[in-house]
Amino acid sequence: MHHEMTLTAKPPSPLLDSLCQLVEEMSGSSLCSILLCDPDGNRLWYGAGPSLPASYISAIDGSAIDPALGPCGRAAYFREPVIVSDFATDPVEFEYRALALAHGLRACWSTPILSSNGSLLGTFAIYSGKPRSPTAQFRRTIEQITHLLATAIERKRTEEALRESEEQLRRSEAYLAEAQKLSLTGSFGWNVSSGKVFWSDETFRILGYDRTTKPTLDLALGRVHAEDMAFVTGTLDRATRDRTNLNYEHRLKMPDGAVKHVHVVARAVLDGAGNVEFVGAVMDVTERKRAEEALRISEHLARGQLTALTRMLDSFAQESDPDKLLEHVLRTIVEQSDAHSVSVWDRNEDGGWLDLMAVIEDGRFQTPPDALHPAARFPILAQDDPVWREVLSTGQHAVLEDIDQESARMRVGPDPAIWYRTLEDADPSPATALLKKHLRAIGAVSVLFVPMLIAGRVAGIIGVRFRQKRVFRDEEIALTRALAHQSMLAIQLIRLSQQSRQVALEAERNRMARDIHDTLAQAFTGVIVQLEAAADATSKGLTRAAEEHLGRAGDLARESLNEARRSVLALRPQALEGKDLCEALEALIRKMTAGTSVRAEFSLRGAPRKLRPDWEENLLHVGQEVLTNALRHAHASHFAMRLIFDPHGIRMELRDNGRGFDPDARHDGIGLLGMKERVEAMGGQLFIQSTNGKGTAISIALPSTDSSRSSAR
Repeated sequence: MHHEMTLTAKPPSPLLDSLCQLVEEMSGSSLCSILLCDPDGNRLWYGAGPSLPASYISAIDGSAIDPALGPCGRAAYFREPVIVSDFATDPVEFEYRALALAHGLRACWSTPILSSNGSLLGTFAIYSGKPRSPTAQFRRTIEQITHLLATAIERKRTEEALRESEEQLRRSEAYLAEAQKLSLTGSFGWNVSSGKVFWSDETFRILGYDRTTKPTLDLALGRVHAEDMAFVTGTLDRATRDRTNLNYEHRLKMPDGAVKHVHVVARAVLDGAGNVEFVGAVMDVTERKRAEEALRISEHLARGQLTALTRMLDSFAQESDPDKLLEHVLRTIVEQSDAHSVSVWDRNEDGGWLDLMAVIEDGRFQTPPDALHPAARFPILAQDDPVWREVLSTGQHAVLEDIDQESARMRVGPDPAIWYRTLEDADPSPATALLKKHLRAIGAVSVLFVPMLIAGRVAGIIGVRFRQKRVFRDEEIALTRALAHQSMLAIQLIRLSQQSRQVALEAERNRMARDIHDTLAQAFTGVIVQLEAAADATSKGLTRAAEEHLGRAGDLARESLNEARRSVLALRPQALEGKDLCEALEALIRKMTAGTSVRAEFSLRGAPRKLRPDWEENLLHVGQEVLTNALRHAHASHFAMRLIFDPHGIRMELRDNGRGFDPDARHDGIGLLGMKERVEAMGGQLFIQSTNGKGTAISIALPSTDSSRSSAR
């Protein structure tokens, strides 16, 4: 058998089985079968054959329409009846001959079943266990039966096609409904003359009506926002009059107060009677509108911030006085907000007051000393959840809507349903009364209060005043908050500038104290040493030696006076003029120990490098301080100073064999403190080792500097 099929046939039809059984009863010992043509017209499938052997049916089921296979294939192929009176002796060779004989079938009369348009529907076959041919009367019966089968099969296929179409339509409607739900797009139809309206399920949902409600134009108009009603009705009137398409957007006001944005598009068509109908869609574009609004707010905010930031940076770059930075920011706020005036209130450390820092009124920048504002200090009250406490605790903005109202309403944050109070209820203090009186005096009607934040904490408030009643958009509030942050930055810069000036003042005071100590006090020590030596020489009758000591004392006093003058003028020490550090240190040791019993020495290790002038000055003063202490307090007989240059840095080592001291004990002088400050200013470290009676060793380690360069001594 060449026929091998794995396709599954459709289940038999009860109607076709009944027709086969009727023919079998009429013909006596005949067996009937009905094979149905597939939609492609290539194969025949089992349709009915209740009396044929199951194995035979299975073998021929799904056979190709081929005249070489058997009578049914030949009848289907040629679209004409085929009569095989005896399978055993039929002269036409066909493949199913052996199959039929094996199942006891000897004769077969097969007739094609054709539709009303001549297309092949299948075949009707009558089998006989004996060789035989149909009579003329039976042939007419076969023709009638075949016609009846064609009608039944066509009807069945029509019913199946209708059911399939209905199922397809149902699925399409379900898919369309789901697509409309996902895209937030409903469909509608409106016959203008009859007033009949059709809504899809999604249209019901968008308009907020129950699906059982009968849709009407009035119901749709009932959802239109009051501010858009004239526009919508005018648009519909023009479209129905001119029979033009619809394409417009408007707002819906829902029963719960929510606002939706919808986009309506529709095509105007004419029905059979010439009446205009609109068929179209309504799209819920609320999220798109919100996104557009958010983008618009973001762009407005970005543009405003960029403009403000650009102007501020220009002001910062051109302004030499940091105290004027706040003025630049406040003027930017007035210009960006188109405001009448603006005030800045600083929250002081204890949190109990808001202090007026600055105000711009009538185009003039004023600070508390010259401000005409009546409430230079504004108290924050905490009773009964007042507005000010809410602003300070939540960081939200506050709006004074209309000060001319009998009870000036004020709210905190974006939701008026949550915080909505009167100014008197929020803060009934005299300061509030003064504030309201002053605002009325300058013609202010609305005020936007925006907090200034530092690390999430409200550090102050900016009040932006307007001479007309204002409803503030989100982007205006966001921009004002951004400018408030810049105001806080300006305030911090002003404070840092003031602190910097104070630090600079203290640093200069400390410098002068160190220089006075390092010049006058240490010089006086040298003078005293020489005078004491002169007195000792005089007592021994050494007049010439005494005169030399007195001369040195005079020289030291004159040099010290010059150094004091240079220190006041913050000039480079005279000892370093025309000399490098090593030469200056050697000269210092030589002058201060000349004529004394102290044996002093200076040594250098490594290749000396040119140091920064302030480093050389600091090392000179440190060496002078340590030598003075060795002469004046330690009563040392030996003093050694070594300056070491290596690739990793610079070290200065100073040693004496004096009586020593306790470095951890408290010392009233400023010598050690001055040395520490100088070393720390150079980024170095100071090490002191000393014990009572065993001398002192001081070491200074400084890092290497990129500006150092090798030079010959």
